[in-house]
Amino acid sequence: MSEISNNEVVKLKQEFFKYLAHWKYFLFSTLITFFLAILFLVFTPKKYASQAKVKILSEKEYAFSLPSVNDIFSGGNQLNLENEMEIMKSYPILLAVVERLDLNVEYFDHTNLVPSKTEKLPFEVLVDDSIRYFISNPLIYEITIDDSKLTLESDDLQKTYNLNKNKQIISGEFPFVLKLNNSIEGKFKLIINPVKQIIQSLKESIAVKTTGKQSDIISLSLQGHNPRMSELILNTLIDEFNKDGIKDRQLIQKRTIDFVNGRYSILSSELETIELQKQEYLSENDLINLEYNSVINLELNSKSSQELFEIEKQSSLAKGLLSDLENSEIDLIPANIGLQNSDVNLLINDYNTLVLERNKLVMSAGSNNPTLIQSNVIIDGSKNNIIASLNSYIKQLEGVKTQLSSRSEIVSSSVSSLPENEKILRSINRSQMLKEQLYLFLLQKKEEAEVSYAITAPSVKVVEYAISGDDPISPRPKLVLLYALLFGLFVPFVTVYFFLLFQTKIKDKKDFDSLEDINIPLVAEVPMITEGEDLLINEENRRSTLGESFRLFTSNLNFIQKADNKSNVILVSSANQGEGKTFCSANLAITYSSLGKKVLLIGADLYNPQVHNTFNVVSSEEGLSNVLIDKTFDWRKAITNPLKNQKDLDVLMSGALPPNPTKLIINGNLDVMLEDAKKVYDYIIIDCPPVRLVSDTVNISHLSDMQIFVTRIDVTEKEDVYMIQKAFDERKYSNPAILLNGCTLSLKYNYGYTE
Repeated sequence: MSEISNNEVVKLKQEFFKYLAHWKYFLFSTLITFFLAILFLVFTPKKYASQAKVKILSEKEYAFSLPSVNDIFSGGNQLNLENEMEIMKSYPILLAVVERLDLNVEYFDHTNLVPSKTEKLPFEVLVDDSIRYFISNPLIYEITIDDSKLTLESDDLQKTYNLNKNKQIISGEFPFVLKLNNSIEGKFKLIINPVKQIIQSLKESIAVKTTGKQSDIISLSLQGHNPRMSELILNTLIDEFNKDGIKDRQLIQKRTIDFVNGRYSILSSELETIELQKQEYLSENDLINLEYNSVINLELNSKSSQELFEIEKQSSLAKGLLSDLENSEIDLIPANIGLQNSDVNLLINDYNTLVLERNKLVMSAGSNNPTLIQSNVIIDGSKNNIIASLNSYIKQLEGVKTQLSSRSEIVSSSVSSLPENEKILRSINRSQMLKEQLYLFLLQKKEEAEVSYAITAPSVKVVEYAISGDDPISPRPKLVLLYALLFGLFVPFVTVYFFLLFQTKIKDKKDFDSLEDINIPLVAEVPMITEGEDLLINEENRRSTLGESFRLFTSNLNFIQKADNKSNVILVSSANQGEGKTFCSANLAITYSSLGKKVLLIGADLYNPQVHNTFNVVSSEEGLSNVLIDKTFDWRKAITNPLKNQKDLDVLMSGALPPNPTKLIINGNLDVMLEDAKKVYDYIIIDCPPVRLVSDTVNISHLSDMQIFVTRIDVTEKEDVYMIQKAFDERKYSNPAILLNGCTLSLKYNYGYTE
């Protein structure tokens, strides 16, 4: 487990340093995003959040009456908060807010570099109402003021006014009046928006929600660039909603007052008629004072009259209410007018509640709205129930009245001693008393209704007036800078990631180390040879980076060569042409020779021989091809010494190019020659053709003790390294190693072989 963890740490470090190599791009990208973020913070208006809380009050919370049966079974809370929240954002309420605060007129001060929205300009703008409510698109005006002139400009009109004497601008070309309060200068913008557009914007901007499932408290929130204006809008909205609720409850009291006034005028006329009738009767019969013969009959008569009065009063009230109800459309019904039938009173209260809810629905829904149609049907049903109940109640009163009248007639007949005039006068007095008491009763109900109308309780309780946070909700500097940092790192990271993802060639030693499942050791790195430098190691560049790299190369080879061999056959190849295998073969041979070792370099690339070009000599006609063709050919005759200062270095050129190199390579003559050469040389280095092009290298790999594969920066594909590893896994090579050519090196080496 520790080995696996260490490997993961190493891989993580390798990946980190891959990206760290491009630190300039990360730094540049981060600086750019930070600069853009700062510009965004400077030029973006700050937005603040404002919030208010209100509690919706039901009628039971300020009424003094005992709870009814409906209250008990409904849990005492008949509020529909969803309806109340919809009413809060309804068109009539928001229209009242817009009109009260003049929200459809916006002002911008363009005097500074960054235009800013202001609540009011330093002058007064009176907008024509005929324009305010009927425009469909915003009207934009530029206002420029200097010491003596004011310029008004729109899309199609520009006009300049002299301000020397007149500071009030009235023009038929513009739908508003300007009144300058003092001497000012600057450039301003005036925007007159359609009222419907502002209302729709408020509908979308104002968030209304409950604070909890069991709570009657509603939270209102609004986000805006001007926290003071946001607070003013929310507080005005609460005030207008409260006024609307009070107005709804006052409608019932107003309907009761109107009903009482109507009955009052009728009773006044009837009472006046009775008084005139009584006066005429007394005058005609010369009646001044009457005595009753029977106190008992008088008391019975009085009691009977009182009961008839009550029945007559209830009947009159019921008939009046029935007549009013049958002749009216959907409207509120007077409540608490003195009817002693609890069922009728309960139906009237329910009917008024339905009418109020229906009126609220009319404000936010069309006439064809299914909910409104259903509400009308329910109201009509409730109205029919009230009419039926009133008819039933009137019939009941008529029955009771008939019984009382019969009993009254019996009592009256027993008073035989009373003269006829007294009976008539008593009847007149009874009618007069009935009308007077009913008249006084209606006056009392009217007074009660007027008092209720005047002291109507509020519909909401403000729990918390609108307040705004001190810190803006957007843009948030810390969050913006964090996003800028992340984005500044993300863009170059993704760029480098895809660059590395599609980078198939080896770029440096780190790329080689990052290749997974590669068990072939990297024994050395050879520097890039610039134009004009010597390709071969000599006395002059012996201490150069090139010389040091090959001396390190030979030292590392000591760790992988077979210890029991007196001489070593080293096979040098590459995956493709152009990777520097002949260059590395020649310098490896020179390095061993300079160490006092007897070295033979064999040019075994019979397809594209380059050994003679590397040593800058003419290709010999005799060489390896002669040995392969004729096993009796003495290979020593073809040996050359291209470097006079390297006496221990012999070179066997490729010779003439045969037509079938692969067939010659495997005929066995090379095996015999190598066995003979091992007796003379300490190291035999074979320059083989590329392994991807031909199979010669694989065919003779069993004759070598080590197989060196040259790879080159920006030339060798990573897939080629995997190909070599696969061949090693398939036992085609016994002791392979990799040499990395074309590197940028310093005189610092730390390479070695680890089993």
